[in-house]
Amino acid sequence: MTRETASSAQGATPPSDEHAGSTLLQLFAETAEAVAATSRKLEKAALLGEYFHLLPDADLTRAARYFAGHQFAMNDARTTNVGGSLLAKSLSEATGFSLENLSPRYVRLGDAGDVAAEVIVEARGPNTPATLTLAETESLLATLSETRGTLNKQRLLVNKLERATPLEAKYLIKLLTGDLRIGLREGLVEDALARAFAQPLANVAHANMAIRGDVAFIPFTMSSPPSPVQSPCQRPVARAGAPGGR
Repeated sequence: MTRETASSAQGATPPSDEHAGSTLLQLFAETAEAVAATSRKLEKAALLGEYFHLLPDADLTRAARYFAGHQFAMNDARTTNVGGSLLAKSLSEATGFSLENLSPRYVRLGDAGDVAAEVIVEARGPNTPATLTLAETESLLATLSETRGTLNKQRLLVNKLERATPLEAKYLIKLLTGDLRIGLREGLVEDALARAFAQPLANVAHANMAIRGDVAFIPFTMSSPPSPVQSPCQRPVARAGAPGGR
């Protein structure tokens, strides 16, 4: 993932006012594609570290959690209760492809996210403007956890899938299924955060243990030089390369 790619994604159609300032989900998805494309662990961590370095604090929290494979914080008991059948029906309604058309695609591709990307390209072409943000993704997950009834949940999903680019839909659905399937472990997310904040990996691993495995709050618990873990609300050290950083 290059900074030119990041700039291109950030220059797409602005998000809604409610989520203005949040990073586009497209950029998350492009980073995930780059991570999936390499089998080298150090390269995966470097790609993530570069991406994390670009993010504002709120989006850094969201992205770190999602790349670690979590929809919510580890100590948060909420679930979206969205299963494969509901995802298939939502994708069908959003694209106009029947369930009968989608079924063999699931067999052939073996991944619901890949099916979503394929049918959205066929339904709308590859150049859908990117508008979904990480903040909207977080809001969708929270709303799904509070919403009762499959039809109500389906309406929420269809609304987002109708706007999504192929890559946004791919990784939104992967996140909802609970597995990005890009060859990423939480330890590599720790490594990436260490790179983004110019911190020793041991400091990051210690912070993760201290906050009981919620990798999203690691950047807000590190200090330099090493000191007792701070409250998540305290500001971390400046990121490497950022104004005031090392």
